[in-house]
Amino acid sequence: AAPSLAPNLMNFAEIERQRLAKKAAETKQKERSTLVVQRNFRMHLARTRMLAALRAENNKAAASLQAQVKTRLARAKYAELVEWKRREAAAKRICAHARAKLGR
Repeated sequence: AAPSLAPNLMNFAEIERQRLAKKAAETKQKERSTLVVQRNFRMHLARTRMLAALRAENNKAAASLQAQVKTRLARAKYAELVEWKRREAAAKRICAHARAKLGR
């Protein structure tokens, strides 16, 4: 009986070993996928935070740019007005000079 029993026992041991190996592999895979999910979630959070920060920065930058544009426009308009006033004064002077020459 002994010779016929030995291969069966060997077979059983081998099957058991394979079963345990498979189980271990499955557990490892589960752990790995859990880790991947966690890492992806952390990445997603970080990305969201970064984008929010960027958006805030952009908004700040946009606001300051808008303010700059407004002040620039105001300055340009004011400069234009000053220039017009200067020309007007010059024209008045020239007219006065001509009038004086004509003896009026």
